[in-house]
Amino acid sequence: ARWVLFGLMGGRSLPSGENFLGNIMRKRASLRSTTLRMRSKEYKGHLVQRFSSEILPHIGLPGSDAPLKLVVDSVYPLEKTEDAYARQKANLNVGKIVITIKNTTSEEAAPEPQRIVCGGVRPNESPATPEIQEMCDALKDD
Repeated sequence: ARWVLFGLMGGRSLPSGENFLGNIMRKRASLRSTTLRMRSKEYKGHLVQRFSSEILPHIGLPGSDAPLKLVVDSVYPLEKTEDAYARQKANLNVGKIVITIKNTTSEEAAPEPQRIVCGGVRPNESPATPEIQEMCDALKDD
């Protein structure tokens, strides 16, 4: 078995008493890991472009025809961002935590809320504003 690990959402420590490496060795699995923290912005930008063109077309919400399904754990309005952060920090989520932002820039009827997922933007969705990107970056650092 091969396991490729990109970053650590729950931190780098394991609960005490857990024999993680022993379990990996017993199963004769190989572990390959990496992080993007030390990579250049240009390198990260290239990865985002490739991911958007080569991977995103194959990912969809449940009920879509896409072969890979995106798991959404919970959806919070922007006003409840602290609650979303608390849920992620407590490691309670299974899937993406989505923050919705209502468009209030026009006097016309507002369209559906925009959905922004930390770690990427799906096609036909608005990119993160600097404020939201800053929040996403803070979530990644914890």
